[in-house]
Amino acid sequence: MTNPTVACVLRASPVFRPSAVVRLFEDVREHWLGPLDFLCITDTAIGHDGIREVELRHPWPGYWSKLNLFHPSIEGPLLYFDLDVMVCGSLADFQATRRLTMLRALRPRAGCHVNSSIMYLPKAARRPVWRRFIRDPERVIKSHAWRTGASVYAFGDQGFLEGTWTKRRKSIAFWQETHPGQVESYKAGVRKRGGVGPNTRVVYFHGNPRPWDMGWELPPRREVQ
Repeated sequence: MTNPTVACVLRASPVFRPSAVVRLFEDVREHWLGPLDFLCITDTAIGHDGIREVELRHPWPGYWSKLNLFHPSIEGPLLYFDLDVMVCGSLADFQATRRLTMLRALRPRAGCHVNSSIMYLPKAARRPVWRRFIRDPERVIKSHAWRTGASVYAFGDQGFLEGTWTKRRKSIAFWQETHPGQVESYKAGVRKRGGVGPNTRVVYFHGNPRPWDMGWELPPRREVQ
């Protein structure tokens, strides 16, 4: 079974820096089985052994830079992680994933049921996203602006992705259902419980704090009450 490429995107800013890419790579490498191809699409040099760098072709603002993942030149299936994700357990089950998978949003609403912090992206699922987006990126970004855009999917990149795949009848699986207990939110899970869940492999952050604000340290594991 061929491993997917692990991918991340860095559009350098005061918040997101090369050190976050290096930390993610080290965490993934520690918990990865077999050969690891780690790709960073970036506008700044990382310069770390084991990290394959690809130029960020389009400096779209904020999270829209993720759409560079869908460029036709990027080959094969991708296992994508946001830079404010922490890996704390085996990724074997993630490596075995073979279908389009995202996080289910903590607060699903009409027009957005997904979170794009962790995604398994088959090549075939990426093609329609790129074709639709690249026709007029400015229009897409404006119409999908978070809660203010004209689209019913006005929830940023997440709404755009869900809307595109839904219209093309591509079903989206959710990590919380395919990998129960292995993925959790820092705010809604770890912090609320006071510790990492017993089977948690990946913790995703949304907003503040970021992992680096906490010195890249997670609280000890605790049994689910």
